[in-house]
Amino acid sequence: MRIGGQGCGGSDGVRVGRYVILHDGEGTRHALSATTVQALCEADEATLLLLSGGHLVRTEHLPRTILAWIEPGARP
Repeated sequence: MRIGGQGCGGSDGVRVGRYVILHDGEGTRHALSATTVQALCEADEATLLLLSGGHLVRTEHLPRTILAWIEPGARP
């Protein structure tokens, strides 16, 4: 189910079970669960997601869009 969004690729904002699929700024596709996102940081025309293990994902989505996707209780 598409749950909104902007950025590269037609599959951004697709929720599959507990995962949200999105693309980073380089076009790499990520399937993230809400529990892996430790922090969101708004940067120059991008949002940085700090994931468990220290991995950093840069995406063109707005922070409020990402928060809506990973919100506890959000329905697939």
